[in-house]
Amino acid sequence: MAEVFLCATGQLTAASRRELKRAGVTVVEVEDPSACQFIRATYALSADDMLWAACDALKLKTNYTDNDRLHREKFALNLIELIEAAHARPEAVTSG
Repeated sequence: MAEVFLCATGQLTAASRRELKRAGVTVVEVEDPSACQFIRATYALSADDMLWAACDALKLKTNYTDNDRLHREKFALNLIELIEAAHARPEAVTSG
């Protein structure tokens, strides 16, 4: 599992962020790190598993508000953009 480093925005130089990334550390920059909570995952999920979990969660709810519909629409548009971007870069598309 990758380590996560939470720091204030602007605390690290670009070179420091690159070095941490090379070392397998995910850097998350936020305005107020003291307002954040650290969560440790018990196991890693693949991107596909996370996507399907998000889709399943969207299916479960039946009484949608207008705000829910707006979020579902944004989610769907984001998926379309990701799929189109992947198809524009054939090396990014993997066969499974």
